[in-house]
Amino acid sequence: IGFFDSSGTLVDIQEMEPPKSLMEIQIPTYQSKRPARFALEMNKHWFAQRKVKLGAKLSPLPTRH
Repeated sequence: IGFFDSSGTLVDIQEMEPPKSLMEIQIPTYQSKRPARFALEMNKHWFAQRKVKLGAKLSPLPTRH
C-alpha cells in the first residue's frame, strides 16, 4: 500500500499481509507513518518492482473525450 499526502507525494510504503483466515478476529490495519490523504493498494512488491520510491508524485490519468 502506498500512502500519498494531499499534494500527491508518496510518503510511506507498506507491504500488507492478507488475513490467515476469514474467521480471524483481529484483521490487520495499516496506517501511514506520515500524514496521508490517499492510499493506493497494489499487488505485493508492486512499488519495488517498478522502482517507485518515497517522494514520487501521483499523476492524473489522461481524460478521454
